[in-house]
Amino acid sequence: MLRAYVDDSISNTGDRTLVLAALIHNEESWAAFVRDWQRTLAEPPAIAYLKMAEANNRRDQFRHFSEKERDRKLHALADVIRHHAPWGFHASVSTTLYRQLVEPTAPFPMRTPYFFLLYAIVFGIARTHADLRVDDPCDFIFDNYSGLDRKALPVQDAMIESAGASWTDQIGASIRFADDKVEVPLQAADLLAWLIRRDGEAPLAPPYEALLDKIVIPGVHRAQVIGRDVLERIGQGFADIPLASGIDKKSWKDLAALFESGVAKQVNDAVRRAGLYPPT
Repeated sequence: MLRAYVDDSISNTGDRTLVLAALIHNEESWAAFVRDWQRTLAEPPAIAYLKMAEANNRRDQFRHFSEKERDRKLHALADVIRHHAPWGFHASVSTTLYRQLVEPTAPFPMRTPYFFLLYAIVFGIARTHADLRVDDPCDFIFDNYSGLDRKALPVQDAMIESAGASWTDQIGASIRFADDKVEVPLQAADLLAWLIRRDGEAPLAPPYEALLDKIVIPGVHRAQVIGRDVLERIGQGFADIPLASGIDKKSWKDLAALFESGVAKQVNDAVRRAGLYPPT
């Protein structure tokens, strides 16, 4: 069984790009990774966990670190990732464009780009594994996003089944959300997401550029950048479904009626035609 750990990073400037990044490996390798990661966290100067926003600003866990101490700790953790060599995938979207082009016609909860990218990650990794002829199913563990678990988990099976292809074996049995202090590989995914997002904004400073080189495997890491053309097609696809924009938080709770009405399948069809899901 494979397991993908997924975390996010979002920009507060420009197009306000949102990145979800995943690191994928088998269960046995992740168990060894956790032991090495926790040992490296505990090496002096010790930290209890890694969050890149704290490391970059030298606050909270990093408040007593000099820049050199911080960089050494980050590189020691990146060396753990490089040693265990999980492969990566990331998906990104401009939240500014998303809110302009998709949100006005989208059903709840696709009005948030987080929900949209969740399925971009799940299907993107499934498609990558199919291309690489990796047959093992993959479970997905996402960092806790505010309220996203309550929006996504009740409909995950229906969303996958209605995506138009037999992806359930490839995707696995579980999409769940967890605390990154409990599921520590999420901290490594946070490092990857932060570096990818910042690298897209401007050239990384030398200490950070070397971090990215350590944890991204050339030729293996895949990405899906969701641009304006895809967002325009999705927004128009939703606009062509008379009931889509009327699906609000209240009606989303009546899942049985929603899926029986066929609206959910129409929504999935619109997203697939735009290129987010794999073809049937």
